[in-house]
Amino acid sequence: MFLIQFNEKYYEKYFIDVLQQSKIPITFDEKEKYFSKIEIIQQSREIIIKNNQTSLKLAMPCLVENFFSNLMNIFLDFKVNCQNSHFYPINNLIIFQNQKTVLGDIHNKILTSLILYKNTGIDKFDLYKKIWPLDKDYQINKLDTHLSNFKNILMSNIKFEIQFSSSKGIIKLN
Repeated sequence: MFLIQFNEKYYEKYFIDVLQQSKIPITFDEKEKYFSKIEIIQQSREIIIKNNQTSLKLAMPCLVENFFSNLMNIFLDFKVNCQNSHFYPINNLIIFQNQKTVLGDIHNKILTSLILYKNTGIDKFDLYKKIWPLDKDYQINKLDTHLSNFKNILMSNIKFEIQFSSSKGIIKLN
């Protein structure tokens, strides 16, 4: 999840609909959990796109395609350090000791949630709802199976032993 902020309401109105149609998990609400804030700043004759890892300047006028291409590069290049590994949430990629593995969507959602809620942990029911929002009946054993499979895949593919624990229905990275 990425927080998007604009300094100009004109651009915000223009781009909000387009950004929400993308597959990138974004929010415009500071109260939600997010990996990084991406600021889109219009200054005199340029647009600046920046987060805590990258800053890009685009001369105005610029093509919409150029703007979105650069914004997408910021999303794709964004990484989070997690227990001595590098996690690229948009690429579903985790790298540990120069070995890479691509996560499936469910495992990517699990790791994303564990990282976003690393301080407090996440309730298993809330995690279940994030992964399978259309399910009417909650089957926590289904989630537990995916958590075990997630650990096993990381260990077998890249020899990474991710550490998380569950207590009183709250799952948390160690």
